[in-house]
Amino acid sequence: MQMRGAEDASVKVDTAGMDAVQLGKRYKDEETGIEVLVVKPGPCALNVDGRAMELLQPKVLPSAD
Repeated sequence: MQMRGAEDASVKVDTAGMDAVQLGKRYKDEETGIEVLVVKPGPCALNVDGRAMELLQPKVLPSAD
């Protein structure tokens, strides 16, 4: 699924007071299992059914000694 509309001049988004999402970070909604990867950072409110999505911590992989 790709979200569109930010490029459309008729779409106005008020980002005042929003936290910035981080490039390359994953955010997830635990209830639905929806996960997103941020490819364009900036102020944004990531929500699913009114719930804020949580920043996922990186997975710790075993070292390859």
